Amino acid sequence: MAEKEPFSNQNLLIMSYRYYDLETELHFGKFIGQTLEEILEKEPSYIIWCLMNLDHFLIERELIVYCESRFPGFVLNSVQREKLEEKLENADNYFDSLNFHGPYSDDSYDPGTFGEFEGSYAQDEMGFSDEDIYIVFEGDPEAYWNID
Repeated sequence: MAEKEPFSNQNLLIMSYRYYDLETELHFGKFIGQTLEEILEKEPSYIIWCLMNLDHFLIERELIVYCESRFPGFVLNSVQREKLEEKLENADNYFDSLNFHGPYSDDSYDPGTFGEFEGSYAQDEMGFSDEDIYIVFEGDPEAYWNID
């Protein structure tokens, strides 16, 4: 087996921001296992709380506009809107500094290899490649529980 890259702070930082979409299931909090859309239908203020209080929790600008039009309780005041815009700009700047523009931004995207950890929850359910598991989870596919 080839030598794998050791766990590093830079790899951890990449995981420090997570963009959520309507189909994303939460793996934390009182709505664990429910999608963003299900939560927005029940208690949109919880998603606003997540956006304001959880550093890693992000929603694309376009989705925020959509949520404001579709879910009546999803209303950001001017202070929240300003804080969220600053948070999104920080995330944009961070990913720009890594020269990372999302996995599908150009033809050079390599999704990694799959198979060595086939059968693990981290790979089969969460979609992490073998390389992700080596780098982020230090080769332990059972360590996925600590990433949210």
